[in-house]
Parts: sequence; C-alpha cells; structure tokens
Amino acid sequence: MRKILSSVKRRVMLGLALLTLVVGMSWYGIHRSGLRLAGEEEMSVCIQLRSSDHSVVQRGRERVIAYDREMSKILDKYPELRPKWKNVSPEENGYLRLMQLSDRYVGKLEPLEALLDFPNEVSDAIYQLDWKTEAIGEYLSKEAELLSELRAIGMMPDQSIEGVDIDCCAELYPASFTKQCADLLCLDARYAAKEGDGSRAVTSILAAYGMARHFSQIETPSLHHETVGILVALMVLDTAVNEVIPELQLSKSEISELRKKLRPVTNEDFSRVIEGELYVGMRACILPCMHQVGDIPALYKIPDPSNFYAAYIGHIKHWSNVQSWLSLRGSIEGKGGNWVYKFPGKMSSQTQGLINETITVGLQIYNKGHARTKIVYRYYDAVLAIAAGEEPPVELLTGKPFIFDPETRELRLPADSLLDAQGVEVTRVP
Repeated sequence: MRKILSSVKRRVMLGLALLTLVVGMSWYGIHRSGLRLAGEEEMSVCIQLRSSDHSVVQRGRERVIAYDREMSKILDKYPELRPKWKNVSPEENGYLRLMQLSDRYVGKLEPLEALLDFPNEVSDAIYQLDWKTEAIGEYLSKEAELLSELRAIGMMPDQSIEGVDIDCCAELYPASFTKQCADLLCLDARYAAKEGDGSRAVTSILAAYGMARHFSQIETPSLHHETVGILVALMVLDTAVNEVIPELQLSKSEISELRKKLRPVTNEDFSRVIEGELYVGMRACILPCMHQVGDIPALYKIPDPSNFYAAYIGHIKHWSNVQSWLSLRGSIEGKGGNWVYKFPGKMSSQTQGLINETITVGLQIYNKGHARTKIVYRYYDAVLAIAAGEEPPVELLTGKPFIFDPETRELRLPADSLLDAQGVEVTRVP
C-alpha cells in the first residue's frame, strides 16, 4: 500500500518544496536582509526582539510599530484588502500557541537551525530508515510533556494571525519547528498503533493534522503558510493511510469517522493565498525595503519607493482575479499566460524586474504546484472512502473514476491524469 502514496507524497512534497524555494529565494532573501538593523546584520527583527540588549529590543519594536502604522494607511486606501479577523482568544488560538511554543525552543538560535534535537534512532524512524521500538518508546516517554502540549495545540479548532509579530510569522524557524512537531506526533501515532493504543494513535494523527490547519486557515495565509500546511497535511495523510489504519485494523465505521476529520485543510481557492501573501509580504518584506533601513544589498534597494507599493498591490490583485477564471487544468499546464503589469513611467526597470520576477513568475509556478496538490488530496480521500466502504470521489482533474480492482484492492489514477503521466504507480487499499 505504501508504494503509490509514498511515491505521490515524495514527488509532490519535493515538487512543492522546490517550487517554494523558487519563490522563497526572492522573498526570504529580502526577509532576511531587509529586516536587518545597522550593526546587527545577522539578526532579523524577530530574533532581536528576544535579545537581552534593551536598546536592540526597543529599536526592533519601534520598527515593527512603524511598519504596522504604514500598513494601516495602505489598508485605509484599499479597504477590500483588510483581513477579516476571527476574534479568537489568545488561549484558544492554535496558531498563536504554536508560535509561543516555538519561541520557547528557539531562544537566540539562528532561524534555520534545528530546534528539536532528535536522537539518531528517532530520526531514522521518522524518515523510514529503521525502527527500534525500545529506543523510540523511551524517547517518547521522555518527551511526554511536550507531546501532551502538542496534542492540545493541534486539537484546537481555531487559529488567527491577529496580534502575532509579523516578523516572527514570516521567518522560517516556526515552519521548521512545526514540521518537527508534526514529525513527532506522527511518530507517536505509529508507535501507539504498534502498541495497540488506538485512542492515542488517532489523537496524535489528528493533532498533527491540526498543525497544518493552523498554518493554512489563518486569516492571511501566505505562500509560506500554505506550503507548511500542504507539506504537513500530506505527511499526516501518508502516515494515517499507510501505517496507523492498517496497524490498528480499524473498522469501516472508524475509518469513515477518521475520513471526515482528514478533509483538506489547505485552501481550495489559491486567490486567498495570494491575498495573504500581499498582507504578510507587504508588512514583512516590502515596507522594510521601501524604508531602506539597515545594510540592505543593492539587489533589494528600491530606487523609486513612492510608486513601488502601488505597483506591487496592483500586481498581486491581478493575480487574485486570475484565480476566479483559471481552470484547474489551466493552472497545471500554465495556460493562464504571463501578465505584465503596466508600470508608471517613473518606475525604474530594476524595480519593474524585481516585481515581475517575484510575482509573475513565482506565483505562476507555485499555482501549478498548488493545483496538483488538490489532485493528491482527492486521491487520498478516495483511498479512505474505499477502505470505509463508501462511494469514492472521482479524480479531480479528469472527472473520471479512480480505477479500483476489488480482488487485488489495487487503486489506480485514470490513465490520462496528469499525475499518472508523471509516473505515479499502483497502490493497495487497506
């Protein structure tokens, strides 16, 4: 059963990771450099706010306040872009609680440094290299308090980005930490399933899935947030379908209940992600570059900032509108075409190129990966539906039924599915 789902997961997750890098090389290069203070070149504002140096903390907070004030003016001018906050209390805000938990672990570490120090035996188990029951059990027992907190956060139904430091949520370390938390929960689910503890296994699976929900379902999910949501969700689905369900030998009714709770949590409408990118990107990236604070590389210096943000907003808004008519196949095959924003005459060619490369090219590539992910979600849902004895959905792109052999219990994608054309193999339904 692992064959196709692991193949699908590896291909799509690696593809999305690479697509994210394409987009991220532009955005996060600016994030890291554009958020530096003079004399603190290797520290972002987010890390500076944790510094014991009061003067550094104060300068960092002043910049965050200044950017938020500027963002407020922009939203007054473009009220249709103002987020609709959920009014979630801090105690019940799963996203905020996850950020606060990551703060406790990151300290003054570099954003890309590993935050949870997994022993070799645990890393081997997570990455399907080896399984040593005793060592894994000992580690999970040692981390029982952390696992309990992760389950509580993951099972929270609500999430909101309101009030969260924008520099912190734009940095990469919360994403790395969240992925590790989901890894740990999935490992716990696998271990519990092998030990016959169904309640613990299912709870850990659903909590790990909640990590994906907290990133994708905030009010302004950026490309960064959506990517984390996708990668975590696919990993959890793979673990549930390939290991937890078969190990526990769940009944059809139990699988049916689990299926209801493993519906896609990432955004169906990519335009919502684009609008989230505008909000997060403007606050965390564009405004710092416009203000030219600190030692910003020449590549990211904007010669004409007075016209820049209007062009940036216009460009993003266009891409949001494109999603209202671009078909799924058009997204995957790139048939929407490139759109070139008509910049004002005063804008430099350097600035025009920066916007076109990061938005036109980046969003088109990312949109393709996002569209393919929807097909993979549908495939997982079909596997769960058949295992539960329910009517499976049709393949999303072609509208044709999945090919299922009841004797071998093998499930195939339709022959003309674009995923099938990429070499997806056959799987076996539990």
